[in-house]
Amino acid sequence: MLALGVNEWRDAVRTSKRAHDALVSIRAEIVSNRRQLVAAMPHHEAVWKAFDGIKPRRPGQLTFAEFGQLFARANPSGYMPFTGQDTAWRLASSSTALADIEYSTRLTLERAYQEQLLLSAENERVLSNLHFLPSPKDVNIYSPDVSLSLDSADVDFSEQRLLKDYDAALQH
Repeated sequence: MLALGVNEWRDAVRTSKRAHDALVSIRAEIVSNRRQLVAAMPHHEAVWKAFDGIKPRRPGQLTFAEFGQLFARANPSGYMPFTGQDTAWRLASSSTALADIEYSTRLTLERAYQEQLLLSAENERVLSNLHFLPSPKDVNIYSPDVSLSLDSADVDFSEQRLLKDYDAALQH
């Protein structure tokens, strides 16, 4: 009986250490991601304002050259998406370590990483709208289903939510 008790105690210590190590790695990853997010936010707000300020000369019409000049003047560095990491989270998720982290902490972390995925999708939408192949002189880049201003506003909104989720995860 004593040997069984010692084995259970050792297993509990290993499980606790594995959960603690995973939590330390995840929090370090969130700190790094948060730093990158905070650095990118002013740029993305400027991009949003630049897109919002680009007005076609005719409804739905703006040449590629005009767009390029207006956007380059407003944002000479182009569009730099936030690329948060999720390696520690995925590693903990694929092992049993995440299951051993307290439920409310795990839920707070999961919310932050889900918001990070949503932000990545928003950034991809902006990038896909910006990715132009060689085009004719006049290109209708303001089609009814594409709004660079709205897409970049969505990025700005998602970044604000992600920052709050990161802060909540770090305080938990």
